[in-house]
Order: sequence, then structure tokens, then C-alpha cells
Amino acid sequence: MHGLILAGEGRSQLAPSRWPTPTAFVEVGGCPMLSRAVAILDDLGVSTLTCVVRDEHAAAAAALVDGRARILASAGPSSLELLASGFAALPPGPVFCVGVGAMMRADDWHRVFAVAAVDLAGGADAVLAVTPCGASADALYVERGARGRIERISDVPIDPVCVIGGVHGFGDEARILADDLAGRGRDGVRALLRLMVRLGLDVTSTLVPQILDVDRSLDFAAASALTESEGALR
Repeated sequence: MHGLILAGEGRSQLAPSRWPTPTAFVEVGGCPMLSRAVAILDDLGVSTLTCVVRDEHAAAAAALVDGRARILASAGPSSLELLASGFAALPPGPVFCVGVGAMMRADDWHRVFAVAAVDLAGGADAVLAVTPCGASADALYVERGARGRIERISDVPIDPVCVIGGVHGFGDEARILADDLAGRGRDGVRALLRLMVRLGLDVTSTLVPQILDVDRSLDFAAASALTESEGALR
């Protein structure tokens, strides 16, 4: 399993007065988010580790990871273009991808990784982490079928509420589709996910109790509180 970190965000979506730096360099519990992402994938035991950053942040990212991951600079403006450029730099095979702003408990990262490894080996095209928490105006909701297969994606809640926390596992078909969409100027990983489901690709999921996005003020506060009380959140 190849490891891929998407660290291409510009300035954090939190108030600029609070975060004048990209999300990758925002610290939670005294640790930059990029360092946390590298530690996650190193702990999971990926065979290769690549981090995609924007051109202007490549030097700072390289200094931070200090040889623990390959740094790939990209000029792509969208998350999909960053993802596709990362895929293009990797050998064939399954990929486990981590967005630099995502935080889960260590046990949950291991669970998502294990499910991704099994499902991708069994022919799945992509594997998501989903949660019953995190409903918001910009959330994507899913309907899950047998073995967590994604049957439907919606911009409005579906009962029972299940929110996408991230697309983490990618098979070869999803990698090819990402490159094709990015080449046609489609914007965002969400466009890729919607297309995969619409085309009937095998997109599976695993349910975790909590997925935090540190670009959201409430999630950042929750992550900070949890990292102060215990060392299990990454």
C-alpha cells in the first residue's frame, strides 16, 4: 500500500488573523498537522510515502518532514489535480491517502487502513471513512448498503445520518479516473467521488465514531482538547 498525503491547502480556512499559514503547518497539541500525517502513515506501515504540496510550500514541507517522506511540488489549484499529480508519481497499486487537516483516534486510523487493505485487495475501487457525526452545511451524506458499499451520495442528510469524513483508499480504476477528470478540468475530489458512485464503481466505507477537520473552528477546539487529555488522537 502506497501512502499519500495531500497537503496542498493554502491558508487555513479559519480566521486569517489566527492562521496566517497553510493547514499543513498549523499546530494541534504542539505538533504541525503535516508531521501528524507523516506519523500516521509511518505507523500504519505503508510501503512508500509521498506528500503533495503546492510549489511555494515545498521547501518548508521538506524541512519539516526531514526525509521521512518524499515531497512532490504541484502547481495544481484544485484538490483533484493535487490528488492526480500524487497518483502519477506513484507506482501502480493501492493507495492510502490522508488529507493534512484530518484527525481521528489512532485506533480508528488503523481500522480504516485495515478495511481499505482488505476491500481494495478484494476488488473495491475506493474506500471511505464515514461518521454519524459532523453534519454541516457543506457535508456530504451517504446511504450505505451491504459491507458498507456506498449506494447514494446526497447534499442533504439521509436517515440514518452518515457523513463522509474522507476518501482514503484508492484502487487502480479510481486512480485512472482521477487523472482523466483532472485532465478535463474538473474541480475537487468530490467530483471524483460522485462520478465513481454514478458509474457504479465499487466504493465501500467503514464507520468511525469521530472524524475532525481542524480547518473548522469547533473541530480545532475539540482536537486541541483531546490531544491535551490523551495522546491517542492523530
